[in-house]
Amino acid sequence: MRLQLASPESCLFSEYGKQNEAFYKFELYRAIRPDIAVIGSSRVLEMNQREFTRPFVNLGRVMTDIKRGESAVVQLLNIHKPKFILIGIDQYWFNPNWDEAGVDKVKLVRADHNDPRAILRLMTFIAEHGLWLEAWRALQRGPECHFGISAKKFLSGYDAHGYRHNGHFLTSAKTPEDAKFAFTLHKIATGDRRFEPGHNVSDSQFAYLVKMTKALEEAGVPYLIYFQPYPPKIQAAMDQRGGFEYLEELKSRLSSANMHFFEPAFIHSDCDYIDGFHIGDAGGARQLAALTEEDPRLREFIDMGEIRKVGATSNSPMFYSAEIFHLKPADFLRLGCRWGH
Repeated sequence: MRLQLASPESCLFSEYGKQNEAFYKFELYRAIRPDIAVIGSSRVLEMNQREFTRPFVNLGRVMTDIKRGESAVVQLLNIHKPKFILIGIDQYWFNPNWDEAGVDKVKLVRADHNDPRAILRLMTFIAEHGLWLEAWRALQRGPECHFGISAKKFLSGYDAHGYRHNGHFLTSAKTPEDAKFAFTLHKIATGDRRFEPGHNVSDSQFAYLVKMTKALEEAGVPYLIYFQPYPPKIQAAMDQRGGFEYLEELKSRLSSANMHFFEPAFIHSDCDYIDGFHIGDAGGARQLAALTEEDPRLREFIDMGEIRKVGATSNSPMFYSAEIFHLKPADFLRLGCRWGH
């Protein structure tokens, strides 16, 4: 992390031995002490420091459910109080039938590189992608930009402010699992893995959100809660299948609780996504513009010139990776996107 922050070029960090993003993101937060931050799951990782005029940290993957998020916010406030925080919440966190909900509080554990599970995970990744030569070179050379074998080989990893580059979509010959949104559409059809049907909001899970916002208000930290949208094709499949009544109840409860909440309504297409679940750079920039228009408190933090440049409808969801690492845009999801030709 220190090497990343000190480097004059964009250096990426990735680790496949153990999922310890929370520890890494907390260290970034502690070092940068940002004026503005975004916290959420992997669905907020498209926000980039270049879109902000003030110090920023992307805390995506710190809040993988609302219970972890509530405990993370309390710990973050003990380290540093930002001037504003964006909170991207995933709708399924409040579904009582989501079986991963509230499994534990956020854990800030440094990776143990002697952990057999970490070694096995790394060796499996190396074997699957035939990266033996890259691994040997990394062992010989030691720390250098980029950090981690996936960052070196595929340009996939976190930058020095927590933004996630997904270079593997442009550098790997492997067809993505969610090409044509097939994997996500299957989950919707089977009601599985975040797309479980649900009628009512979970009271226990909603209580964690109430505790989170109360902690922010007591600390005097302004915030804005927002929903990350799904691709139009995915939303249409959800509407057709039905059984997601808890979503409307969730919006109603957010309003009744007088929380600072906004669901952006903006023009986006399937081609703005990197898969059926995660929006990319161009669509994310337009979403940030919509959030700023809704909440004037954000204006002092946002670089609208950068937002307009990145958010052009002719841009791909991989705008920053393509620009920084000189990668050619590609229609990796096989959606027939214009910018991929």
